[in-house]
Amino acid sequence: MSAPSPELLARILDALPAATALLDLDRPGWPVAWANTAFCRLTGIDPQAGSAGWLDFADPQVDGLGGEGALARLVSQPGQASWLPRRGSAELAGHSTPISGTGDGCRYLLLTLGELPGTPVPRQPLPLRWSSAQRLDSVTALPLREPFEEMLRRDWGMARRARRRVSVILFRIDALDSYRALFGRHAADSCLKRIASLLTGSLRRAGDYCARFGEDCLAALVDNDQEPQVRMLAAQLEERVRSLGIHHPRVASRFVTVSWGVASVVPDGDADPASLLEEAQAQLAALPGAPAAAEG
Repeated sequence: MSAPSPELLARILDALPAATALLDLDRPGWPVAWANTAFCRLTGIDPQAGSAGWLDFADPQVDGLGGEGALARLVSQPGQASWLPRRGSAELAGHSTPISGTGDGCRYLLLTLGELPGTPVPRQPLPLRWSSAQRLDSVTALPLREPFEEMLRRDWGMARRARRRVSVILFRIDALDSYRALFGRHAADSCLKRIASLLTGSLRRAGDYCARFGEDCLAALVDNDQEPQVRMLAAQLEERVRSLGIHHPRVASRFVTVSWGVASVVPDGDADPASLLEEAQAQLAALPGAPAAAEG
């Protein structure tokens, strides 16, 4: 039996009764790149009329998390989510699956939706603070440093009360400046996307949280109570980045690599979460080629 043609597949997807859309994770606001008829009817969004920003339409809730916590979960692993439209319509629920494109490394979110039973609740437009370009990195679609530090402060307070460990890994992409100078900005952005995708795809625990921390740094809050295991994870991720085989002729290894610093502590007394970041930054600064961006 021959495989269906792309035209037939497009007709099948459009005829599905479930409201289905593809969101572009590499552009601010996550515009709707494609949607079937059921999705357009349910939401009133027509991607043919322009690139509507999905995050300007609705706010996500995932496992009780909102804001950057929900966004980080959505881009890192498949799962259920509810969406609160910014203007009075019924709450939406459905399933989301992050998908990496081919070739250019673009990333998408496959979204299926349905209305939750109940009466629509009038809702005033909410601030666009965390869904704006200032809160999400336009290259990797990860949260930026400010929301990462907010999440760290939240976890720090919870860990202090529960006498639980907090662990941070800072990853520096080695010699990214020379890679950009040699291959250009678009190639460097593609390199960042691939490494960010590997990082978020590898950190799948409920408490894991990833962000872009600087020009050439990525950061991770790691849900693991054993510091040796956190360091082992960092070393494994370092090797996985090398295994991507991103060619870099201006470094000794001939491939793009990362360096890392780990800080892990059980919060106590008057210690501040900033001290955890400072420790990880100090470890990176002690390694060869530490850039100013790693120090924020």
